Amino acid sequence: LIVGEGPTFKELKNYIKKFDRRNDIELTGNSNNPEVYYDRAKIFVLPSKNESFGIVLIEAMAAGLPCIAFKPDGINIITASEDIIIDGKTGFLVKNEKEMTEKINLLLSDNKLCKKLGVAARKEAEEYSWEKAAKQILRFAKYK
Repeated sequence: LIVGEGPTFKELKNYIKKFDRRNDIELTGNSNNPEVYYDRAKIFVLPSKNESFGIVLIEAMAAGLPCIAFKPDGINIITASEDIIIDGKTGFLVKNEKEMTEKINLLLSDNKLCKKLGVAARKEAEEYSWEKAAKQILRFAKYK
């Protein structure tokens, strides 16, 4: 299940058609409510190499999904994934597409590990509540 569109969306559609993978891969296109797809997922993969704070990672973690995303390098990969995902605990931070594929295959083949990371991801997502964020802002602003 692939939600959203990116620069390779058309290429992906052609690949699916060419290799007759329509029964294996579902493309939803862009969605204003991607959270409706979390219940259908086993893992969450964010393939963006340029992303501000990925609220979608928090949403996926709140749904109990282990997450895989690129680890920022400050040059080619500029994301906040390293500030959200705890590598090896709530998901994986990867350096390249090959490593991303390996981690996807690992989680899809190891239900126990997938579940363990998903439970930890859910717990970690609780740290991102609006209430906690507001309290931190107020503390920072020195209001009590």
